[in-house]
Amino acid sequence: MAQIADVIDSYLASSVDALEAARQLTASIEADLTEPPDDYSASPIFDEILYRIRLVTHDHAWQDKLLNPLGLTVRELWNGSLEKNTKGTWASLNTFVARLTMAEIMDFDSYGVWAMRYALEDDTLAPKPEEVMGKVNEGELNPEVLDSHVPAAAVWVIYAGRHIWALAPKGKEGSKATRGGLRWKGFPGYCVERWNLWKERFQSFAGRTDLNAQTREMSKMAHVIMTKLDGGTVQR
Repeated sequence: MAQIADVIDSYLASSVDALEAARQLTASIEADLTEPPDDYSASPIFDEILYRIRLVTHDHAWQDKLLNPLGLTVRELWNGSLEKNTKGTWASLNTFVARLTMAEIMDFDSYGVWAMRYALEDDTLAPKPEEVMGKVNEGELNPEVLDSHVPAAAVWVIYAGRHIWALAPKGKEGSKATRGGLRWKGFPGYCVERWNLWKERFQSFAGRTDLNAQTREMSKMAHVIMTKLDGGTVQR
């Protein structure tokens, strides 16, 4: 708790910049994650930020300044989690960010595309696929990789599906960051055709006996939700 407060105060005093503050907060979070999940709470970070917000007026510079480390901390956690490819925590991080996006608290739309790309479009996390993931003969990602990434993609549909579907027909403008994986070479963002590819992939994973029960069940949930959202009328 004291360490988190010190990091935030150093940032507000301009002793460290937003990126360094985010890195230090991330290190604090990751240290806490070595404890049993049931004993972990991220609330101290929010408590410390909200405490300082209450100390200042509505037009104080801190109001804007305290927003910056939040997004950067999420990005730092993202990079670390991708490298570690940790089951459970990766899906949990995506759940939290999907909820923030659905509630329109912060815009993490790109993160939803990334989750789908890694899990459903056979994307890679290194220049050579075999260095990180490995492939099976049919060109699919290995089951162990899918068991880590598919649940993380599914939670975006489960917790922010209505938001994603609202973006798809509009064809929200994408960028290089939201490009497709090996299975998608089309529009680099949200669109109906890409949505339908994701839906088909979830349906496929729901029936894969080489995946664990949670992955299959969450794939089934995601497919059912997507079918209800688009009315089952989307055609490729």
